[in-house]
Amino acid sequence: MPTVLITGGSGFFGQHLCRRFLQGGYKVRVLDRTPFHAPDLESKIEFIQGDLQDSDVVLRAVSGCEIVIHNAAVVPLSRAGKEYWNVNVNGTRNVLAAAHENHVRKLVHISTSAVYGDPVHMPIDETTPFTPFGQYGRSKQEAESLCQTFKKNGLDITIIRPRPILGSGRLGILYLLLEWIREGKNFYIMGSGRNKFQLISAQDLAQVCWLAFKKPCLNEDFNIGTETFSTLREDLEALAQHAGTGSRIISLPVLPARVILWFLDLLHLAPLVGWHYRLLERDFWFSTEKAKRILGWSSRQSNVQMLIATYDWYSAHYREYEHFSGTTHQSKVKMGLLNFLKKIS
Repeated sequence: MPTVLITGGSGFFGQHLCRRFLQGGYKVRVLDRTPFHAPDLESKIEFIQGDLQDSDVVLRAVSGCEIVIHNAAVVPLSRAGKEYWNVNVNGTRNVLAAAHENHVRKLVHISTSAVYGDPVHMPIDETTPFTPFGQYGRSKQEAESLCQTFKKNGLDITIIRPRPILGSGRLGILYLLLEWIREGKNFYIMGSGRNKFQLISAQDLAQVCWLAFKKPCLNEDFNIGTETFSTLREDLEALAQHAGTGSRIISLPVLPARVILWFLDLLHLAPLVGWHYRLLERDFWFSTEKAKRILGWSSRQSNVQMLIATYDWYSAHYREYEHFSGTTHQSKVKMGLLNFLKKIS
């Protein structure tokens, strides 16, 4: 039975990857510095606790694996400073070097839509130039540059850039929306919300990772998002209607809201960072034509379907996460001064 290594497998999306590859008949090995917590998976996977910056640990984890899914990364909400470069760049270099040394058949690198920054033309496709802003976006661009170097050295690497990922187990910044709606509070968006804002479900993204080594796609890269989405306001209104708690959308003027959030971000008093408040009112979506053409992939869940599925999961399990401490996307963010808005909404 072949083995797949999933870096960052303890996290929200990592666990969805574990389930997909176990379903496909693979032995699953996880490398993560965060302990693995998933009762339905713990007895089925091999877990190695370690840091990507430790090249010896990475080499041991990769040894004997046919496939590597490099999913581990430090994300924007962590405000990680130097850790962005240490993990997202140097850690990626260690994974690539170990995969090359062990003659891994395929490495799938999970990148981010943040490498595109704030592009002018929609939809974004794989030829759109990179213009990242902030330490996170730049670190992920540099990680992709490393991938290009190792491709030239003979390693088959598929790069996948997803839109924000939703599904069971996802909290992080999404906790703000889920909790306010669950409590029947009004929630806020920047601007009118008439912008198109694409998401991707964890299951649909895991299927892309599966197809990336099942289909012939030597050294290809793919932008991935759902094919069925509307405006941000329409999708959130559909979620609020499903929840039936009386929550309503309140629009905030863009410029004042952005200035206030920028200031609170400097003081670490708000859960949002620049990547969020600079783009939330903008159109942002990917063309998925390349993935459809080469991988035969198509999305199964729309924005509304994945929002509802995530909300229903949270409504059933929120008490379990009162004091849970996991990866960034699995934990509740601190609301900071947004608590004030919640009280008056």
